Amino acid sequence: MTDHSWIAQRLSGEGLPIIIDGGMGTELEKSGVPMDGKVWSARAMLSHPEMVRGVHERYIQAGAEAIITNTFSSARHMLEPGGLGLEVRNINLKAVELACEARNTAAKSPVALVGSICEWAHDEHPTWNSPEVVGRAAAEQAEILAEAGVDILAVEMCERVELSDAVTEAVMSIGLPVWLGVSARRHRDQDHLSAFGYPERDFEELVRAISKFS
Repeated sequence: MTDHSWIAQRLSGEGLPIIIDGGMGTELEKSGVPMDGKVWSARAMLSHPEMVRGVHERYIQAGAEAIITNTFSSARHMLEPGGLGLEVRNINLKAVELACEARNTAAKSPVALVGSICEWAHDEHPTWNSPEVVGRAAAEQAEILAEAGVDILAVEMCERVELSDAVTEAVMSIGLPVWLGVSARRHRDQDHLSAFGYPERDFEELVRAISKFS
């Protein structure tokens, strides 16, 4: 873990943005790394770690001031249905290790490590998509990422109030700074924003729900 106080100062005191990286899975896929239909880019931690490190390095070289670990789909509620339940700890630790190595190699100025956590769950696996289960999985993952040395935790792609609430509450309990990311769009024949993957989910409702954590 590094001193990340400059981020808070930049955002609140100076009112200036932080340049973050882009998508990991998208870049891996462009490079020929196969994606897994159930765990997306998580399997790359085991099969193509050098490619993951390389993506981090390129983002840093392009000017990223914060890089996000390749752990978007690496919580237990994602890995268990994908057959990687025994690798939860290993995958998350490896993700932070690779991000650290990339920072040490490529960074010429401060770069924050952000641990990615997501509520995304397999709707076809009801055992693994309840708020209780997803919340416990997020807490476990957040603890591993914090232990490994991330500076910040990021709850990404909040879409469903009940899951976003459970995940955010679990992650906030760790004690690290937390970024919240929401995912929305205007679906066809709608005149308002809805959750990106759920047109029946009102975006304003989601924002109101997670605002209590700010």
